Order: sequence, then structure tokens, then C-alpha cells
Amino acid sequence: MSACPSRPCPHLSRLAIVAACAIVGAIANPAAAQERFAGHWAIAGAVVAPWASDLKDAADEADAKRLIGSHLTIAPHVFNAPEPLGCARPTYAFRNAAADGLFEGSLNADGAGKPADPVVAARALGMNQKMARAMTASCSEVEFVLIDPDTVLFGLNNRVFTVKREK
Repeated sequence: MSACPSRPCPHLSRLAIVAACAIVGAIANPAAAQERFAGHWAIAGAVVAPWASDLKDAADEADAKRLIGSHLTIAPHVFNAPEPLGCARPTYAFRNAAADGLFEGSLNADGAGKPADPVVAARALGMNQKMARAMTASCSEVEFVLIDPDTVLFGLNNRVFTVKREK
């Protein structure tokens, strides 16, 4: 015999609401994460990466100069950016990243291969929180790290680039 035989059961109603919220949350989560990165951005600058062994590599410098000032547009099905960053019809992957996992773990050593404190290196790059949201687009292996609502970092060719949200 049911606990609620002749009237609507409040326990089942609450259970249905909880289940529906869990399903909606699971479906909406990737879209919500993408929205943190969505918008128009500009590459504002670049610094030599903490892991770089050649601080003045001419090819790395030329590539950094080419990218600085470039614009990025990130949207659900669009990632307009200069090569090798953007593509048509991307899908996105997201993760929460701690300092020791940023830039494929490269903050764990200096340019000479000696161990380094990744938290200190991340702070020097502007990341002051323990975890940051990171995004990778399907068209590129470059990971974009959101260090505040209007600032993203990415590493490429022994440089760490700062990207600012356009207002």
C-alpha cells in the first residue's frame, strides 16, 4: 500500500523537482562555463614564460608581436582568432585548474629545468586564486585560463599572453 493512496504525494513531488533540477543543472553546466569566456577579447600583451630556456628567441618574439593587438570572439559555435587559436564550429572543454596544472604543468620548473613553485609563478602572472576556470577549443591545444572576469591567460611558444575583455 502506498504512503499517499488517495491524494498527491508531497514526497514524490519534491523528489521530481530535485531530479528535474539535477538534470537541468547537468545540461546547462557546459553552456554556463562557456558564457564566462564568451565575448570579444583583445590580446593585450605577452611576457616570457617562466619555463622558457631562451628568453630572447627571435621566432617566439616575432610570433608574440604578430599576436599582440589581435582580437578574439568566443561564442557557442564561433571562435574567431588568429592562427593557431581559432576555428569555425568549435566545441569547448572546461576544467578547474590549479597552478600546478596550468600550461600543461609547465609552471613546475623554470627555464633551466629546476623545480619551481607553481603558485608563485602563477601569482607573478596575475592568478591570485587557488583555482581558475580553463577552456580549450576543439580546434587548438591552447588552453585559455580565466584569472578574473575580464582577463584570460594562454601560453604559446614560450610566452604567456594576457587577453582582456573588450568593453
